[in-house]
Amino acid sequence: MGVMRAPTPTLSVRDSVRAAAGASPPAMPSRAWYGSLRLLPVEFLVAVQPLGIDELPRRIHARVADANVLLNEVVARVRMEKQVALLAAMKAGGLRVHVATTIPGEVDEHLAERAARQGLDATKLTAIWLREVAPRLRVVDVGDPDVVELAEVAERDVSDLPTATLASILGPGSTWSNDRDLIDPGLAGPYVLELVLAIRDVCVLDARIYTTARGAEVVGRLGTELVRALARLDTRTRLTVGALVIAALAAAMIVVWRKPELREDLIDALQRIYDAILDELSRSYALQQDAVPKLPPPLEMGTSRPERVVARVLAVAPAPLSSDEVTMLVRRSHPTLDARVVRRTLGEHPMFVRAGRSFWQFGRALGRRV
Repeated sequence: MGVMRAPTPTLSVRDSVRAAAGASPPAMPSRAWYGSLRLLPVEFLVAVQPLGIDELPRRIHARVADANVLLNEVVARVRMEKQVALLAAMKAGGLRVHVATTIPGEVDEHLAERAARQGLDATKLTAIWLREVAPRLRVVDVGDPDVVELAEVAERDVSDLPTATLASILGPGSTWSNDRDLIDPGLAGPYVLELVLAIRDVCVLDARIYTTARGAEVVGRLGTELVRALARLDTRTRLTVGALVIAALAAAMIVVWRKPELREDLIDALQRIYDAILDELSRSYALQQDAVPKLPPPLEMGTSRPERVVARVLAVAPAPLSSDEVTMLVRRSHPTLDARVVRRTLGEHPMFVRAGRSFWQFGRALGRRV
């Protein structure tokens, strides 16, 4: 699986000026998540960058969380009085946490007891849960559990069946829990802080690389606009400078108008800014390359059940997908899966939620509850 390549601008500021042209910024995807979700930085980054399909799972990581993991994170957030890794990775968009429909109520039920046990203010725990953690969860309606497949869990604790079902849908290694009723059957493993830190770090670096590259592009475009304006100043004696270029260049243009010998110096200054941006881009890319090997593997696609293949594709999608897009991605691992099967699968299972008329997503936002 490949990794993101460092964006490499091909024109210097002077080249851009001479060409009098600049690249257009990428357009925001028109599709939107159903519910209160919006495209997060890394989701927008993945959606607009020309990445190969095989690279998408490296950018967005889908996991299932049991109630005990979420409770631990809420407690840690209150105790440390700063953002914990799980919440940071969720906010950045690199980590997408899914829960069964029973989990929010289970967390609600145990908050007061955990507060008493840890000697913390229950009001603070509740506020962090309702305002910061819960709104970023994806709640998935898994339907009726397969009690034959999950017989061992059913014998131990039937209340764990929804999470066990969700763990089965997203496959091996997808689920965090401290519950032996899920760990012993091989459906879940303990929460691993190092993996979440890697997801957070790569996500932040991805966004930094993207915005730094866009900064280089903007500087190039400023150089272009500056020369266009200066050329017009040569032929006209009275101009409203602000109408020709952005306000940030107005003062510089007035100076250059009065002292034409400074034009080259101003372009050189833009070039130095551009070079500094590229230097930051290179440093960020080097850090990203160091962090990427620490990321967890993508979801396992080796399942014969169409609904699980579709779920795993949508769970890491950077935006809601059409049925044709889902089919295209599914066929990377299951080339014989028919488009009609994909369409039927999307319509049959409650875990797939419509996002507008043409798109689908996996689960829905729990939303802000206060």
